[in-house]
Amino acid sequence: MSDGQAQETIMATLLQFPTIKSVIILTKDGNCQFDMSGENRCLR
Repeated sequence: MSDGQAQETIMATLLQFPTIKSVIILTKDGNCQFDMSGENRCLR
């Protein structure tokens, strides 16, 4: 499974629950997973 597929699968699974409005996937260091820019755009 590619990174994009993994991210979409995780997001789709979590967003099935009505109390979850958004999903941010982080690395163990607290950086945005799959963000190759290094700018942590998911945290904005």
